[in-house]
Parts: sequence; structure tokens; C-alpha cells
Amino acid sequence: MTTRDMQHLDLANPIASTFLMAWHWTDSAIPLMQSAYRLLTKLAEAEHRFTDKYYAIVANPNLSATGKKASREDAFNATLAPVYRDLQTEGQSMKNMIATLKVNSLPRPDPADFGAALARSDIRRIFLGMDAMAKITAIKAYPSAALAAALLEFPPELIGLTQQDVQTLTDAFGESAYPENAKKIEELTNGLEAVKILMSMAIAVAAANLDLDKMQVEQLIWGGKLPDSKRL
Repeated sequence: MTTRDMQHLDLANPIASTFLMAWHWTDSAIPLMQSAYRLLTKLAEAEHRFTDKYYAIVANPNLSATGKKASREDAFNATLAPVYRDLQTEGQSMKNMIATLKVNSLPRPDPADFGAALARSDIRRIFLGMDAMAKITAIKAYPSAALAAALLEFPPELIGLTQQDVQTLTDAFGESAYPENAKKIEELTNGLEAVKILMSMAIAVAAANLDLDKMQVEQLIWGGKLPDSKRL
């Protein structure tokens, strides 16, 4: 690879800047969003440091092709790899926070409130008496908090709910009963998607510059295959 062939992660390009700026990271009240933005800008800075090292390596007449390849990988490990690892950790923290907020937004019926329990029972009875199309309409088109609270109280398979139905009802209940949580979930979900996309772009660029495939770049970053459980 020559210096003219080198690819760059340019966070100023139209695609990258869209993901970087779309959700007003620095205006967010969520610390994880702010730190993710700092790491993304740090990623761009690290890429520039890698570029400087890359040019020096390519121009070094004392290095063989094998030596240049090894030196590029060393430069990558010294500049970009640590930021990738930090971003991976940050993305995992964002995923964990989303999961926690969703759990905290689920219905929590008061077992001592017999009137509310009776109302939920009536809603379930009406729902179970509907035909299939009416049930779909109730869940998809008008997923109210009351319906969600009544149906989510029972295992979904007992009342014929799919996992998608459960997600729709959970979201509906959360947006109604816990609007602040719903807002944070949306913000974190969008932010996490931006992190995933920009990391994917950055790894693709690194693979091209190191003459490796993406799996080999991951092995450089994490010292082996990244476990599926840790993928964003």
C-alpha cells in the first residue's frame, strides 16, 4: 500500500458528520452520551496520529515490506486500538443503561390494590374475547398503557402474545407512565446506533490501511475474537 492508497476516517464527511451531530451529544443530560461523543472525537484524533506514523513507516527505506506491515500494526495498536476498546466499553454501558431503563419502565402492579387488579382482569377478559384482527389492531394501532399493564402481567404465551407484541406494549406503557425514561431510551438508542456505525466505518478503514480483513483487525484490537456477548 502506498501513501496515496491510504484511507481515512474523516468525521467531517457528510455520512460520518450526520451520525456524529444528529443527536446533539454535547447538549445531552446523559453523561454516557457526552462521554461517547468525546470518545468519537478522540477516535478521529487518534486516526490523525496513526496517519503521521503510517506515512513515516511507508517512507522508511530501511524497512522491508514485512517490516512495514508489522510497524503499521504496532502504530495501530499504539494509537487507534485503545480508543476502539474504550468505545466498545462505552457502547456496552449504553446498552446496559437502555436495558435497565426498560426494566424500570415496566408495569409494577400494586398487589394490595384490588380495584386496579379487577380493572386489569376486565381488560384481559375483553381482549381475550376479541377476534384475531381486533387483537392485532388493539396492540399495533392503539397500544394504551392500561392495555399494556393488563396484558404484561401474564406470561405472553398464555394470552397469545408474540415477542413483538410484548415489545410494542412495553414501549407504549413506558412512554405513557415513564416519559422521562422513554426519552432517555430513545436518545441512548440513537446514540448507540451512531457509535456502532462509526466504529464499523473506522474498522473498515483500518482493515484497508493494514491490509487485513475486519476479523483480523478485531484480533489486533482485542487480542482475539470479540465474544458475541460483547458485540454492540
